Amino acid sequence: MDKTIYIAKDGETLDKIVYQFYGTLDVFETVRTLNTDLKSILSTGDKVILPKFEVKYEPEIEESKALW
Repeated sequence: MDKTIYIAKDGETLDKIVYQFYGTLDVFETVRTLNTDLKSILSTGDKVILPKFEVKYEPEIEESKALW
C-alpha cells in the first residue's frame, strides 16, 4: 500500500489531520483502522499513517424544476 506518514504536533486530532490531508472525513474510518494505536488527542512525534487513494467527489445534482 502506498502511504504517507504524517508526524503529529501536540494536541492535534486524527479527524483534523484527515480533513486537512484529504479535504473530507469520508475516509476517516479507513484511516482510523490503520492507526488503532493512536490516542484521541495526539502528541508531538506520533506517526499517522495516511494511505494514498483518490477521493472521488460526486457533486449533488438538484432536480430541475419546470418553469412552465
